[in-house]
Amino acid sequence: MKKIFSKIKRIFSLESLSEKIFYTWKVLVVFRLGHFVLLPGVDQGLLLNYGSEKNLLGFLDKILSFASLHSRSVFSIGLSAYISSSIAIQILTLMLPYFKRLQQEGSVGRSRLSYITRLLTFPVSLAQGAMYILNDRNIYDNSQLFGGIYRYYFLCQVLITAGTYICIWLADCISEHGIGNGSSILIATSIISSFPRAVWIEARSKGIGRMMLFCIEITAFAFVILGMLVFMSAVRRIPLQYARLGMMDNKGIAHQYLPFPLNGTRGMSIIFAQTFSSVPAVLTYYLKDKSAWAFKMWSFFSDRYSVGYNVFLAFLVLISTFIYTSIYMNPYEIAEDLKKNKAFIPGVQAGEKTVIYIDKRLSYLTFLSAFFLAILAIAPAFIYRWFNISAEFSSFFGGTSMIIFISCILELAQQIETYITMSYYDHIAQSGEIGLKVS
Repeated sequence: MKKIFSKIKRIFSLESLSEKIFYTWKVLVVFRLGHFVLLPGVDQGLLLNYGSEKNLLGFLDKILSFASLHSRSVFSIGLSAYISSSIAIQILTLMLPYFKRLQQEGSVGRSRLSYITRLLTFPVSLAQGAMYILNDRNIYDNSQLFGGIYRYYFLCQVLITAGTYICIWLADCISEHGIGNGSSILIATSIISSFPRAVWIEARSKGIGRMMLFCIEITAFAFVILGMLVFMSAVRRIPLQYARLGMMDNKGIAHQYLPFPLNGTRGMSIIFAQTFSSVPAVLTYYLKDKSAWAFKMWSFFSDRYSVGYNVFLAFLVLISTFIYTSIYMNPYEIAEDLKKNKAFIPGVQAGEKTVIYIDKRLSYLTFLSAFFLAILAIAPAFIYRWFNISAEFSSFFGGTSMIIFISCILELAQQIETYITMSYYDHIAQSGEIGLKVS
């Protein structure tokens, strides 16, 4: 505990880092306030009908129900369209040589890909906004005040699309002037904002008589988070040796490691799998009343808690994990890079033997990663079915949301640690004195 407080004190002792943290905090406040700017014509009575009791429980229900207002605000789809566009661009980099070449051109190519992603976000946000408005039309009223239903829908579409680009701008502000990756932080904020209500719903469902069971569930949730932290931060280090001036030991050999993270896909395989699994439900939604086959397809892919759907989802996670790893972590390219840098793995001959050695290690790690990610993907559904836990609270026992949130926290902690270390060396370079401890 003393080490934690000393690290917090060290963070705020750096003026520049403190300014970045406070700037990020201010942007997050603006982002959260935007979720309470409702679309025009929204019937708030339908949204705030949770707590009808005239007591403390009803009062808490009223407070926590405001967390559900963000789904009817100008930030209703948030960065969803931007993330969908980013996934589409990543898929295109695997399929089209033009996008793959842009990815390999350094900062210039990445800037171009970012520009294309923002352009693609516009039609995606229009499509998502239209589906959102049409599928949730029962919460609106007084559309005649806006010149008719179609003008009203057009107004909501404009506001939702504008809200998407405002969210992108806020994310850019954090990335440029704050600390951490802006998009990840905003998504993590949206995820964690629903956690208090999920805990409250679960606590109310258990009641006073089963409060001990609720405490056991909270303890189990803490262990799940701990396991996810260990999984996402685990790294397999393969020792390397090569001669380089300034890095050699007394035998003239420099030592380094080739890091292979256990979570090499960074959860992207789950995002890909869930995106692909949701496409059939979207395509068959408007045909389910006209075709029996379409209705069966829609019923299968829209029931996220059924055994069949989760088995299919786990299979997609396994396949996408192996595909993603084989593309972005190619043993031949890694062996070639080692050869160019005159590095070698101790006890392994350079060339084909190195490729085989790396491929075996990657295959083993990919199998473990795919197995663990598949469990995380289906864990919320099976916890909901088997342990009688509310859908809201069970969603935090795995799935895409928690992987994104924990990845964001680990990335943010790493950036803060790097910033502190760089400030330490800058202090030495400027003053020649060691006055700031890193650890």
